[in-house]
Amino acid sequence: MKNIEVCTVEECNSLGKKVLTIDGQEILLIHSDGEYFAVDNICPHARTRLISGRVEEGTLTCSNHGACFDLKTGEIRVDKIDEDLLEQIDVDNLPFGPLKTYPLQITNGMIVITV
Repeated sequence: MKNIEVCTVEECNSLGKKVLTIDGQEILLIHSDGEYFAVDNICPHARTRLISGRVEEGTLTCSNHGACFDLKTGEIRVDKIDEDLLEQIDVDNLPFGPLKTYPLQITNGMIVITV
């Protein structure tokens, strides 16, 4: 694993969301409610980019099909999934897994992601 400086805190604060490509992997950096998160930019359910997803109350919702993920853990938030999607899936046997998350830290005003 390696630590990579990706941007300044100020840049992330002003953008809210930013896509980074590290070693060929798209990582979505998110600033929300004073916290920073780094997750895969590809939805494990719909296989679409999450940059256009909705961020609220510590979750990221895919704009394509409404799958919802906890920003801290990547776990699926069944309690936040859109009712239309819930009708289509078996919540006890979900056909997709959690969203990959990446540890990060802030060092000297820089956001550093561990990959």
